[in-house]
Amino acid sequence: MAIVQIAINGNDCYQLLDNGTVKQYNAPVSYLWKTLDDNIGNAQIVVGDNGVYLRRSSGDGDVYRRNGNSWDHIGHNADKIWASGSNNLYKWSSNTKEIEKYTFSGEQWQVIDKSPGFKDLAVDGDAVYQLRTDGSAWKYDNGWHRLDANGHLSEIAAGGGHLYMRHNNGQVFHYNGTIHWTRIGDNDSHAVQIAAGDNGVFKRRQNGGIYKYVSGTSWKKVSGDIANCGITAARFLYRVTTEGTISRFVLNDTIWQMLQPPNGWRTTTVPPAEVYDGGYTDASEIWLKIGNGAAGQSHLIKALADAFIQFKVAHGERPFKVAWYKSDTTESINYMKNGIVDACITYNAAAEQLAIDQNIAGSPSYYAFREHFLLVGPPSNPANLDSGESAEEAFQSIYAVAESGKNVKFLSRFDKSATNIKESELWIKIGQAPWAQTKSQWYHENAEYPIQALTTAAKLGEYTLTDWGTYLSVTSDVQKNLTIYKKGTDKDDDPLLMPAHLLVSDESPFAKQFAQWLVSKEGQAVVIGFKKEGQQVYSGAP
Repeated sequence: MAIVQIAINGNDCYQLLDNGTVKQYNAPVSYLWKTLDDNIGNAQIVVGDNGVYLRRSSGDGDVYRRNGNSWDHIGHNADKIWASGSNNLYKWSSNTKEIEKYTFSGEQWQVIDKSPGFKDLAVDGDAVYQLRTDGSAWKYDNGWHRLDANGHLSEIAAGGGHLYMRHNNGQVFHYNGTIHWTRIGDNDSHAVQIAAGDNGVFKRRQNGGIYKYVSGTSWKKVSGDIANCGITAARFLYRVTTEGTISRFVLNDTIWQMLQPPNGWRTTTVPPAEVYDGGYTDASEIWLKIGNGAAGQSHLIKALADAFIQFKVAHGERPFKVAWYKSDTTESINYMKNGIVDACITYNAAAEQLAIDQNIAGSPSYYAFREHFLLVGPPSNPANLDSGESAEEAFQSIYAVAESGKNVKFLSRFDKSATNIKESELWIKIGQAPWAQTKSQWYHENAEYPIQALTTAAKLGEYTLTDWGTYLSVTSDVQKNLTIYKKGTDKDDDPLLMPAHLLVSDESPFAKQFAQWLVSKEGQAVVIGFKKEGQQVYSGAP
């Protein structure tokens, strides 16, 4: 079932689905919606301070008002309806070409316009504006008064006591009380929608990008999700995606709060692995969600989160929490796409660039630190690896001995993680794909997270690819059953270098603040100073 429309007022949000179901967001319980109606004929829902209204396309274009748990019929012959404020409900009929206003005291409809050129209304409190098919804008004040000089308007939006219009060339204008409107946006042929609310005016582009007006002709990008297909604004800005997601911009326009997750997604399967408060036990709200695997298990994410919280509080922010979601590179990017995390630390440049190109993450990525891959295996070294040989030569040795029938096995994470991708690159570099049909018997597929996978390799006496932070995070008993045969360096051309980049969602300005802190001297000091067993784990960003 697809979302046809959402309607908002204050903190309330309603959605209409293509099967006629009407639902109300049941805040503050996340993702819980209450069904109000399920008539297949429901075609539109609107909401004002004094009620919820719906229009049905079946019958005679009937209009209903919510009354307790039922709907009262209050009108008919409507092709579109609007509501705002406490006493403003309007309808338009394509048959009569009339705009009518509902008088609540007399429970009657009053004709306020019969112009044949009607196109749309924009309502804001007691103010009502009309857009006509000739591109002109009008305001009703016991009569209609034209507001523009030249026409060419393709859309109008009202909110926060202001009126805005999108010109047919993509420019956005603000009504300043005269027929000569103030231009606040340059030509933007890709702008397809504007919305106005208490926090200003917003526009949506064809590629899904959503922008907030700042000043002059400057706009700030607040979402880059290519799936964005609609926006509306009142107290908050809301966005809807083709995947069925509904989100609103909260905390002074800094964070997107998901009200409804994508179709088929279940939040109960993705709880955070850990939540950090920087030592402020009175912190209650999670303001930043980070996805990562190995650096979370090594507790670098904890060290960074605690230091960032302390830094922000020292600079006047109230205490907050940071959540870590355990996820490999591919999972982390998918989590960001689905709004589960605001940022993620990943280790594969190609995957990172694809996430940016698809508007899942904002540009640029942030070089966070340098980790290093390790090729480890049993101390008995049945493949006769030589620490002086290259990584590719070591993989050739493992392959040759394993194929000869000797007891040599290689454990693959086989989980689309950065480690799995790097291991696959090395196999392909020597012209082999042991996972392909018929799969090599010595190739052990083990889709576990880093610490668990390394522990399994040590127990079974198998070679595997891991990283330095994970090696230092396992127990001494596990380490005793492993020998490091190759370790990456900080050289850019070292195939075992594991560059870590932070990807940040365009939908979370707070995550961008974390990114800026992470690459600063304060953030890098935490990276460089992070130790396990007395040993430095990560190198700082170059």
